[in-house]
Amino acid sequence: MPEEPKKEPVAKFPLGTLIIWLVLTLGLIMLGGFNAWTIYKETVKAWENSNEIQQLTDEITYLDEVLTMSARLRVSSDNKFWEDRYMQYEPLLREVIDNIKKLSSMLAWQKLVEKTEKANNLLVALEMQAFSLVNKGEQEKAIAVLFSKEYEDNKKVYSKGMQDFIKEIELNNKKEIDKHEKQLIWFSFFCLIILCFGWYVILYIFGKQFVKRRQIEIDLERTRKRQELILNSAGEGIYGLDKNGNTTFVNPAAEKMLGYSLQEMSGHSQHDLIHHSKRWFSL
Repeated sequence: MPEEPKKEPVAKFPLGTLIIWLVLTLGLIMLGGFNAWTIYKETVKAWENSNEIQQLTDEITYLDEVLTMSARLRVSSDNKFWEDRYMQYEPLLREVIDNIKKLSSMLAWQKLVEKTEKANNLLVALEMQAFSLVNKGEQEKAIAVLFSKEYEDNKKVYSKGMQDFIKEIELNNKKEIDKHEKQLIWFSFFCLIILCFGWYVILYIFGKQFVKRRQIEIDLERTRKRQELILNSAGEGIYGLDKNGNTTFVNPAAEKMLGYSLQEMSGHSQHDLIHHSKRWFSL
């Protein structure tokens, strides 16, 4: 009496692998988002710093013009108001220059600021000299000091220093933005390569599992049909039992011999159905 053929175990779906890679994908996306946010904040910080410096340089230019105008009007008009106005604004200019020195973290920026500050100190010294002369009644000498070649040369050095300083700020901003953009592009490219490769491997594994499962199903169905054909064409009565002695299959010849259909015997104990103590088997 043949037993039911054992089924070949079907390959399990790699759910664990899928979950791990989904978590890794989510982690890479979150890391990419954090990296992009960090780069964005650094860029904004650089822009804010440069904008603050730009505002300070504009203020320096304005205060420098105020001081130059006040000094020249003082020596030209002999009006003490302009000297008082000069004394009021000169400390403000020094304060703004000191603030720029604090914000100028780069060595090149510091050198430009120091160069500008040196020229400003020379201009202030000449302007103070002119005030001293005009207060002594030597107006012509005071005017000569503020319109001298030395004064004009220092004004040019001062102006050029401010222009170079602004250019350095703009150049540094462009470098910072380009650096951050490159970091973001390379990081995104790296994450994309990892994700593409990983998902290619995952899909490849899933494809193989699917093909393998499908082939097993086809083989099982083919075996089942072949066994069914053999059983149905056999003249002897054949039936199968599970490990508990319950009927799992019966061929037509066995149905005819035993007087039970497959539906009546399936899942029932053969011993209970066709035991020798049954009436139609009794002597």
